[in-house]
Amino acid sequence: MAFTTPEPRSSPARPGLEGEVVRSDKTGSSQKKAEHSKANEGDRTVGDALRAVYQDAVAESIPDEMLDLLHKLG
Repeated sequence: MAFTTPEPRSSPARPGLEGEVVRSDKTGSSQKKAEHSKANEGDRTVGDALRAVYQDAVAESIPDEMLDLLHKLG
């Protein structure tokens, strides 16, 4: 199997625009911030739930059967 080098990209359709930064106006930015805030709130809620489950798991005692097996291994 032969590998080939990819062909270089052709020049842009409109010369002179290569590398130009295009910025949109700020309309709708408050809506985007509100959506972002809702997403962050959801992330925090999920994170809090995961931390609670983890803490419950860490606080559980190790069953005697498992301790016996560990002592036999060690």
